[in-house]
Amino acid sequence: MVAVNNNYGDIEEKWQRRWHEARIFDAEPGVGGGRGGDRGKKFFITVPYPYTSGPLHIGHGRTYTIGDIIARFKRLEGYNVLFPMAFHVTGTPILAIADSIARGDAEVVARYRDYVSIYEREERVDEIVNSFSDAEAVAKFFTGRIAEDFKRMGYSIDWRRKFNTTEPILILNAYLVPKWEISLRKEALIRATHASTAIEGNPLSLEEVSKLAQGRKVTATRRAKQEVLNYLNVLENIEKYQEAGKIKETHILNLHRDITKETLDNPEWEGKYRDIQVYVGNKITGEIIFTHWGDNIYTTAFKGGPNFNRRIFDVV
Repeated sequence: MVAVNNNYGDIEEKWQRRWHEARIFDAEPGVGGGRGGDRGKKFFITVPYPYTSGPLHIGHGRTYTIGDIIARFKRLEGYNVLFPMAFHVTGTPILAIADSIARGDAEVVARYRDYVSIYEREERVDEIVNSFSDAEAVAKFFTGRIAEDFKRMGYSIDWRRKFNTTEPILILNAYLVPKWEISLRKEALIRATHASTAIEGNPLSLEEVSKLAQGRKVTATRRAKQEVLNYLNVLENIEKYQEAGKIKETHILNLHRDITKETLDNPEWEGKYRDIQVYVGNKITGEIIFTHWGDNIYTTAFKGGPNFNRRIFDVV
């Protein structure tokens, strides 16, 4: 009779150790997943990162188990699966916890003594909880414990690809982000340009605006095309006309010069005010940045003021 090992803890530990030693969950470029994996088949999966203000609960187990099942199934289909891990460490809850512990809030201190006791010997609990007066210590402690728990759960995560949401290296390692970000920003730029010029009566369609943005030929009047190109140029470079979020008069005139380039009946009007009153201010607070009438500039710092026409960027 063959002896059967019913110690499931030993069995679990054995296979998790073998998985780790064989590095079977480490995703490498150009390597297919599973037996006979196709080098061209890639699959990326991520699950909402756990917040590091305390220990895991059953909801974390449910969510990551679902993600793990999908990752394993895709490997069986031959995909090269990348399943990374991350920790959400930003936000006000961790700061509030640290502040409460620093103030000696008895309820919060007792709660975190219970939490830490799950993982640490009794003689170390007070020392660790006292360190939680520093928010970074809270995040660091629970990040480590969450990683240990997930490894014990046997999730098929590539643990070389773990990070937290405050690491500067995150952006450098996210090789796919710039490509997608550029694509999305470009699409938003084109749609914004089309919407802005169409309101002003420009006849070009969204497709034609997109072609112009790509440098392709469009059949339209020179002025219609120039208006679109001007808007594209201004939207692409508008940040350079701002300093620490403060828009100045020179920025307004530069924007006007760019947006009216080669489209005004009189080129001398580019970057100049009309001969009427102009108001530039904060639409939310009502604060006036400056007003203009003729050749005079009136810098103001109050709400309301004289009988302004309240026209924002009302230039030639």
